[in-house]
Amino acid sequence: MFRPKLLSILKEYKPDRYIKKKIKNNLHDFNLHVNFKNYKKLEYYRQKALSNPKLLNIDSSAYVSGILESHNGMQRIELRIKGNLGDHHNSFQPSFRVKVKDGQTIGGMRNFAIQSPGRRRFLHEWILHKVFKEEGIISLRYNFVNFFINGENLGIYVLEEHFDNETLIENNRRRKGPIIKFYEEGWVKKVRYGFYGKEDKNYYKSEIKPYKNQGTFTDSSQFINFEYAFNKLQKFRAGEHISIDQVFDIKIFAKYLATNDYFGAKHGITDWSDYRLYYNPITTLFEPIA
Repeated sequence: MFRPKLLSILKEYKPDRYIKKKIKNNLHDFNLHVNFKNYKKLEYYRQKALSNPKLLNIDSSAYVSGILESHNGMQRIELRIKGNLGDHHNSFQPSFRVKVKDGQTIGGMRNFAIQSPGRRRFLHEWILHKVFKEEGIISLRYNFVNFFINGENLGIYVLEEHFDNETLIENNRRRKGPIIKFYEEGWVKKVRYGFYGKEDKNYYKSEIKPYKNQGTFTDSSQFINFEYAFNKLQKFRAGEHISIDQVFDIKIFAKYLATNDYFGAKHGITDWSDYRLYYNPITTLFEPIA
């Protein structure tokens, strides 16, 4: 049974603590509790995503409420179906994007994906993040868990940290700074509508934005950092007189690209629109986020 205090706050939830086919290993159990109405909503969006196997064509704000029970206790969360491609949306092991509510974290993370390890080449990605961490490259938390939905065993999943300019950056011993990306409108059109234009043209037309804002426009110091970062990246893209080592941390980028090349990793480096760039306010240079 849930603790009485939590039940008094969350009266609409009556999760079943009984877990079917408990897995015998050393991983932590993560049991997602979602009521019937919200479960049906998730299923609706999963089916909608399957109707367009090339791209997740849903409202990205289609979150539902739930509770995630783990060794850390029980936390209120919001979640939705995730993934740009159809392999995330099968009925056996769907992928989810999770936000932890009430200012809390789970394993130090406020935002993360929970998905089958097969989406990231099983142990390959786990090893890759270990190497990134060892080399001083900003890397995501990446942990395996036993995953259940309302007690139903979905097998071993992986928790993959999402890009967060506080928890992620602090965990990598950096000063808080904006995370920036090129908005990939051209890529979305290409996949969704079969439009294939010149990649370099899409690059030069793309917008430079703070990744999901994350308080950039409400925090005056972060806004100033973003303005510096934006102007520097814009000058570089426009071919103005600014050298590459005045924009990017060459040593860290070299390690990042060499490590990816050594492991044959392609996710996140083959398309310019996949890059998330951290602007380090101390060095005033951009670093990749692995």
